[in-house]
Amino acid sequence: MVLIRAKIFSDAKFIEIEEPFIKILEHPLMQRLRWIDQFGIYTSIIFHDAKRSRFSHALGCFELADRITNHLEQKEELDEFQALHLKLAALIHDLFHPPGSHATEAVLGRHDKIEYYLKLRREIEKCGFDFDYTLKLLSEKVPESKILFGKVIGIDFLEYSFGDAPLFGTNPPVGPDVILPFLEFDGKFYGVDSRIAEELIKLGNFRADMFATKYRRKGCELLERLFQKMVKLLLNEYKVEEIRKWRDFELLSALAKSKYTKDVFEEVFSQRKLPKQVVAIKIEGYEKTVVKRGKPMYVCSASFSELERLEKKLLKEKEELEKEIASLINCDWRRVVVTTPHYKAPSIRNGIPEEDVTLFEGSNRRSLFGLYPHYRSALKEMYAAHYTIRIGVPEKYRRKCAKLGRKIENLMFNF
Repeated sequence: MVLIRAKIFSDAKFIEIEEPFIKILEHPLMQRLRWIDQFGIYTSIIFHDAKRSRFSHALGCFELADRITNHLEQKEELDEFQALHLKLAALIHDLFHPPGSHATEAVLGRHDKIEYYLKLRREIEKCGFDFDYTLKLLSEKVPESKILFGKVIGIDFLEYSFGDAPLFGTNPPVGPDVILPFLEFDGKFYGVDSRIAEELIKLGNFRADMFATKYRRKGCELLERLFQKMVKLLLNEYKVEEIRKWRDFELLSALAKSKYTKDVFEEVFSQRKLPKQVVAIKIEGYEKTVVKRGKPMYVCSASFSELERLEKKLLKEKEELEKEIASLINCDWRRVVVTTPHYKAPSIRNGIPEEDVTLFEGSNRRSLFGLYPHYRSALKEMYAAHYTIRIGVPEKYRRKCAKLGRKIENLMFNF
């Protein structure tokens, strides 16, 4: 048995790692996660204490998986085989994150492609695990996967709430000891006892607010896009497969040395010259939620359907639009950033169904949204209020860009 001292869920404690998990923990790919930032390399520029590794997140997920599977085993809702493999899946689910975490996935490819795990078949089977069943858990092809990846109460999402939140200066309204004893799994659905529905709503609201105001804060969104552009420029010198294997410090070193990125890198990471939001496009009726604070800014609004069309365009042609705006204000295109929210206009219009949770009332199952429709409405309002397509530019171009706001708005909807 290995004891690892880790600060998990605001408590300093030892996490017990036993065989057969020790060999998995010592694998080079697992150890690489010590050098992959949980939030992306740039987040700590905005939230100075938000530093945490993917390795720490993996340990937190393992600890949660241990607690949850023990609870469900005692209730005879999971067997020993399922519990063992859920703990393994929780430990390795982020194994193939590229350097820069989620931010670079738009350039380097997603971290959760199942084919990446195929190369580990031998090592996993050598440790006594069923590789094929593990793969089904990771690819969400069995009902038990909901215990790992379910929204709000899945292991991965619970770890975000309990493990990440304190680093952003906030704490969840309820702790794991309130939620975990009421979790249930009937072989098909994963949910909670309806008696703690109100506590679950508090946790869901907290998670949604944290997503909108911490992970997706405007400064983080603008920096993420700038970071993506720098990584894409590195592809002039390196192959995707090569960069994916790097650790964060190797990526930072390459960005600092590359002729394509070193000047922008120096401005951001050494001089803290960050892109400033200058144009904001909101959903109609929510444009007043943008706080201007006396800074030059152009704020406009559009309907759901207009924003949906614009989102689809930007997914394919964002870089072309950035070059058009840069030409308009006579600025280096690398320093102009356009961002789109991770939650999309259609999902807001449809009521954020992924936030729903199954409630158990004895042998009956109910929907949290169905039982508390005001909760669904409140989430919809919150996400709609925070929904913003942003344009960011260096400070010295801010006033000029704001004056050209109407022209840029027309350019965005007509390019």
